[in-house]
Amino acid sequence: MSKQKQTLEFERIVGVKFLNKDELPKDFKTVKKPGVKSFCDAFRLLEEEKYTEGLIVTGDSTKICHWSPVALGLKEPETDVQKKIVPLFDKLNHGIFIFNIGKTSKDHPLQNFVEKPDTVTLVGTQENITKSVKEIGIENFAKEYFKQLEYSVVSLFSNEITLTKKEKRKRKRRLRNIKFMNWLFASKLMNNKPVDKFMTRIATKYRVVEILDNSLSKSGNGMSCCYASSSIPYTTQKANVTLMDTGSIGWGGLSYKSMFLGLPYNIYKKIEPSILLE
Repeated sequence: MSKQKQTLEFERIVGVKFLNKDELPKDFKTVKKPGVKSFCDAFRLLEEEKYTEGLIVTGDSTKICHWSPVALGLKEPETDVQKKIVPLFDKLNHGIFIFNIGKTSKDHPLQNFVEKPDTVTLVGTQENITKSVKEIGIENFAKEYFKQLEYSVVSLFSNEITLTKKEKRKRKRRLRNIKFMNWLFASKLMNNKPVDKFMTRIATKYRVVEILDNSLSKSGNGMSCCYASSSIPYTTQKANVTLMDTGSIGWGGLSYKSMFLGLPYNIYKKIEPSILLE
């Protein structure tokens, strides 16, 4: 008797298309180009009625985040904070079109991109992410990021990695710190309108950003939504899985218990038959 195929469920399934200059639509009346705090804030906007057809993020439309424009290849690094980001693109992108898969109309103005995004970012529980990793196969993940927990936690799912006792302790401590930071940013202490307004305002002050960057690089999880779940799968054509990050919780409104799974489109198509779409 054949084994019944498992069903994979996700909270969000977002298509991501990296646009070059010739592909940018001349008219943004149908495809919105909003001013967003960050790339993860754009993910939040996709749930609003006026952005159900998707939206385009450009370097100049990302108003607050100092990381995502560089992580997505929309601008060259300028500050010391941005220069810490390992460049992934040979040439700059001119925009990023994102949309909810399975929810766009058949006559979408960017139908060709809707049909075939470059990557797909899935948000789900650890249980469903674990099922997905098994179905995709660990050999199809970006192995060069195994030990960089600020970008990837795929090593948690793999028996291929041999860690020393010191490395295991370091990883355990790192995971504990990340989970605490994510819980903190999701708590009522941080997740409220006055604090959000304050954090958004101070994020414009570079000296504050430097301090915040140093803190998050030691205790938090960095750039899960943009760098790890979009850019890495696109440039490596490998899958990548990460814990949630503080930006996606605070600005993106996602659950701190969720995880990201970033897939190049060809890998996504292989597991799509197992995915429960709305």
